[in-house]
Amino acid sequence: MDAGAGGAARVLPGACLLAHWALLHPRRYAGLVVLTGDYVGTEREEVSFTGDFGGTPSLLARCEADPWVPRTRMAQTEEQLRGMGAHLTSIVEPGAEHEVSATASELTGRLLRHTVSAAGHR
Repeated sequence: MDAGAGGAARVLPGACLLAHWALLHPRRYAGLVVLTGDYVGTEREEVSFTGDFGGTPSLLARCEADPWVPRTRMAQTEEQLRGMGAHLTSIVEPGAEHEVSATASELTGRLLRHTVSAAGHR
């Protein structure tokens, strides 16, 4: 989520596109939520991103056997986000589907509530 011009929130669809875009454009965001996604590319590609997320509260979540989001790529995405200063919560839930779990939904809600609450105290 990006508090863009005028403080309006923007939500970008597509977890993989969002993860990749955020890694290409790191800065302090109100929050970053990537559910069942990772950055774009193959697992064998060596990719290096640079920049600083400045402690952006972030959530990365997937199901254990998700056929579209390999475990190794999620680990690479997690490593990139942490290395660039994101305050990251990362979860892997049991299951074999490409879906958002109840836990991931709850954690997303908490992150959003915290973000809205923090914005109200500025």
